[in-house]
Formats: sequence, structure tokens, C-alpha cells
Amino acid sequence: AKEIEATLRAAEDYEREGLRWMISDGIAADVDVAVEWTRPTLLGSLVTVRKPDGQLVTLDYAWAWQQLER
Repeated sequence: AKEIEATLRAAEDYEREGLRWMISDGIAADVDVAVEWTRPTLLGSLVTVRKPDGQLVTLDYAWAWQQLER
């Protein structure tokens, strides 16, 4: 169980690091990442971007993986 939680946290950290450029480039004021196990071997990701004007944009990446199964 510890390794599974560690994998989840590592995935979240990698996503945050990968999206940090949006803040540096002024595209976003903040980026929030939430990662969860959608199935025992599949991660889902919810990214919320707060633009400099305060508008929130939420991107759910679980759908992309579901499309591959059809």
C-alpha cells in the first residue's frame, strides 16, 4: 500500500513540475493537480488552471484513457 501511495504522489509531482512553465510564462496564476487511481493499474488526472484574470479551467484526463478501450 505504501508503494501505491508513493506512485500516486510521484505522478502528481511530475505533473505539477511539467506544468510549472505555465506559471513562469504568465499563462496561469496557479495550477492545481489531483491524481487518483481510476482502476488498480490506471491513473486519472484532474488539472485546474487559474488564469491571471481568476478564471478557472479544469481539464480531466481520465476520458482520454477510456477512449482507448473502445
